[in-house]
Amino acid sequence: MIDSVLLRHGPLILPRAYYELCLDMFAVVQYWDPSTRGAERGRAFERVLYRYCETRRLRLIERAGSKTICGEASASRFLHEQDAVIASPSFIVHMELKHLSVPLEKNELLIFAHKGLDFLMGGSIKMRAVPMFRIVLSGSLLRQEARRFALQWGITAIEPERIPLPLLHYLSLSDFPGVDSFDGDQLAEMHKVLSESTKSVQEVVHHLSGVLTGTAQPVLGPWADRTLNVLQSDWGDRIWAALDEGTGGQWIEERYDALDRELMLDRI
Repeated sequence: MIDSVLLRHGPLILPRAYYELCLDMFAVVQYWDPSTRGAERGRAFERVLYRYCETRRLRLIERAGSKTICGEASASRFLHEQDAVIASPSFIVHMELKHLSVPLEKNELLIFAHKGLDFLMGGSIKMRAVPMFRIVLSGSLLRQEARRFALQWGITAIEPERIPLPLLHYLSLSDFPGVDSFDGDQLAEMHKVLSESTKSVQEVVHHLSGVLTGTAQPVLGPWADRTLNVLQSDWGDRIWAALDEGTGGQWIEERYDALDRELMLDRI
């Protein structure tokens, strides 16, 4: 079973449901090939996530067209629209879904990053106390600038061909056989850097405050590029190859096939 290969080998630093969401949505963007085009393709992409949440009993509290998060308005009172918000007592996931034939535009990322802050500022103390994570789910590859921006603002980018950073962090902490090909310094770097790559909105704001007061370092280009080019791309490919070796090259395809059967994706 793919679960025994991935999600039973290491400590769960983040909620298990978050790792599973990242893994399953990675499988979807890797293999799902919608028959529709244009705006209807985007709506079908949303339905995949909504059906997944219903099947997995994830509490989907906002969906396309919603203008609140957890029922609460933004501080500015701009009517920001959401694609999806998942909530539990221990975490909130704010998601932006894009299945485009062209790269994601800069303005869309900027709006997504900052409307989360707007809602957090306008939310109740109860809502602000719950860690809010953000995901950009893209059916096509992102530009490098978009990946860098997402990393700077604590947004998990899930796109084809690249293991999402939260999963990579989990695997680096696990006893999965492929991890033993890295030396101690490489593992230490993965543990430190990747732990800093998946942050809640609250942690992002706290870090930004430290940058402005001189007690924390900003997420600069060289650090971001090493994270994306070396840790995620080069070292991620090594882990992917080890996963392939351990599963006969079927680890992500098997995950997608299971989701296809469970969610009946051909009927969406």
